[in-house]
Amino acid sequence: MVRFVWYNIILSRVLNWFVAPIAYLLRDLVNRGFLWWFLTDNTYGDKNWKPKLKNKFLRAVLWMYRNPLQNYYWKDYVEGKETQYKGTLKYKYRSAMTMWRTMVCVDTKDNHGKILDFKNSLFGVQDITFKRTDKKGNVQNCYRKSTCVPYRILWWIVLVKRRSGHEKGIMQHNFSFPKYKYKNHKKEWKEWKKTKWKTITV
Repeated sequence: MVRFVWYNIILSRVLNWFVAPIAYLLRDLVNRGFLWWFLTDNTYGDKNWKPKLKNKFLRAVLWMYRNPLQNYYWKDYVEGKETQYKGTLKYKYRSAMTMWRTMVCVDTKDNHGKILDFKNSLFGVQDITFKRTDKKGNVQNCYRKSTCVPYRILWWIVLVKRRSGHEKGIMQHNFSFPKYKYKNHKKEWKEWKKTKWKTITV
């Protein structure tokens, strides 16, 4: 709980709002330490994220607000292998049980577009446990719980996205509610509503 509050609230929300712009401006002067925590190798974000913004200050800072403290997040990462998956998955189209539930967009082929790809998105509810053995031989008991389910609310398709668990052995917690225009998804939404849920248990 202490780690969760420290990283997800104090560092990522409160301090990141003030420190991220300073860290960007001084990025060429730091390679470790406090300011370095707030930076990322992907300084200006993914290619299809806010494409109208130039690779300058505003784009960099907004990306750090969206994906805070990437250097801090990955600083203790050690390569490893995941095995012994157990749990359940509720889905309609794609299963891919070990992967986080998330969306894919038709127009950008990633998660930054405006048109959802219902067939290829990993919509559903995931609840799995597994073991991870890193290259040093350390064994870690891990879990991955995630949700990405579309709902229609008036003129919008709203995704309820939540994830909690281990990504490459490092804890991750986040949630969001991205929305998309219903008028661009009428056919896909109707097909989705007609399709029955399936469940996998291993």
